[in-house]
Amino acid sequence: RVLREFPRAGELIECMKRAEGISPMRKVIGFLVSLVPLGAIMLPPGEVTVAVGLSTAYVSTLAAAAMLTKGRTIPCPEINEEYRKFLKERKRKIDVAV
Repeated sequence: RVLREFPRAGELIECMKRAEGISPMRKVIGFLVSLVPLGAIMLPPGEVTVAVGLSTAYVSTLAAAAMLTKGRTIPCPEINEEYRKFLKERKRKIDVAV
């Protein structure tokens, strides 16, 4: 719905179509990093295991996201910046209305 209200939505979608994809090797590495928390099942049951599992899940999610987004070029940066500003303005209007 928000995208329909953006005046240059068509251009934004076309730019996103032309965006380069992630290499298959990066996808595999990101997937493997996200599986690291499964190592916590080898620990004995208890509170320490839960703490280790949750902390590794958090860290591995951040690491996988960083790997998959690092070095990607943003197509049409001027349209993306305009859309970002549009979203901020729209959020302010919603906050004021509520």
